[in-house]
Amino acid sequence: MIELPPDYPEVIQGLKAWIAQAQTRAALAVSRELLRLYWELGRSLDQATSQRPWGQKVTEQMVADLRRAFPGVEGFSKRNPERMRAFYRAYPQEAGFAAQPVSQLPWGHNVVLLQRLKNPYNFDFLTLGKDAHELEAELGGLEGSDRQKE
Repeated sequence: MIELPPDYPEVIQGLKAWIAQAQTRAALAVSRELLRLYWELGRSLDQATSQRPWGQKVTEQMVADLRRAFPGVEGFSKRNPERMRAFYRAYPQEAGFAAQPVSQLPWGHNVVLLQRLKNPYNFDFLTLGKDAHELEAELGGLEGSDRQKE
């Protein structure tokens, strides 16, 4: 076993902390870009369907084409295009979306908010520390006018 300098524990702890912080920043940056991508896809889908009648089959073809073009990329399920469109409709102004707390939440949290709240802006009781399942459980217990009728 080698003899380490006396300040080695401090140095290694500092490096570990820096790496952990960098990993967190990278994950948040990826999440923000994914939300921006889903917002853009939702906007494109909303504009395309408002200008011409797209049925379910056209949307399914779009999903199949995206899956083929980007194999291994998640997010192109049968339901996600409608979620993306709902996400765009909830925050139709890009500048407004970027300023909202939802732009800091992972996609799964945003999906839960869109599905469970009439007004997705009304979630000031939430914390970023919850996972989507905890969030769903909390929102499932809501009573009153803010909960969507199922």
